[in-house]
Amino acid sequence: MAAPKKHVQVGPWGGTGGSYSFEFKPDAKITNIYIKIGGQGGCIDSIRFGYFPTGSSQESQSPQYGGQGGHLSETVLILPFELL
Repeated sequence: MAAPKKHVQVGPWGGTGGSYSFEFKPDAKITNIYIKIGGQGGCIDSIRFGYFPTGSSQESQSPQYGGQGGHLSETVLILPFELL
């Protein structure tokens, strides 16, 4: 079985016709997804990915993708056997 690729690519979304996108390539497996909720109707305002760089015991995080508002609503834990 081929090894999974280690990057996240999302988009386009938002605006009129989807004018936003991002690509994140961590140097290790993503272990958490942090979701901020905001705006009217409780929509997802932004997301951020957590991962442990190779040889480190301290979590690093991706840039925040999306808006600057909202509040942390959920942390999704990605278990070692799960693929994202």
